[in-house]
Amino acid sequence: MVYVPTISSLCQRRRKLTLALEKMEARTAALRATLEGVEAELRAATLLDSLPDLVARRRKLPMKRAELSRLCLASLRTATRPLYTRDVAAFITTAKGADPLDIKLRLSVCSRALNSLRVMERRGWVTRIGRGKGVRWMVPG
Repeated sequence: MVYVPTISSLCQRRRKLTLALEKMEARTAALRATLEGVEAELRAATLLDSLPDLVARRRKLPMKRAELSRLCLASLRTATRPLYTRDVAAFITTAKGADPLDIKLRLSVCSRALNSLRVMERRGWVTRIGRGKGVRWMVPG
């Protein structure tokens, strides 16, 4: 049997979540109205057709589970010298068949590779040489 205090606390929590959801929906409606107003002004100025899609997107390579760390280790194992993070990122983008000249993609892969390399350093899988922007990575041994 379910206790009465449990039911009342669940009802209270449900009430709070419902109110929070209603507030978010109202805020979303207000933001949509503001966006429609801005688009109407742009249409009046006939600039909307010449502007690109303004949806902010971050380019990411689709990766399977632990694929990024495997590619990082593969790049360091095949290297004859310690590699910069950007070199590891270039190896990853070419291994995935992406455009290595795409700047946004390269920055995204570079930051993801850096995070992966830091985790691998804590686990003892790779060694960091230097600090800051000039950091290089290598496989120990």
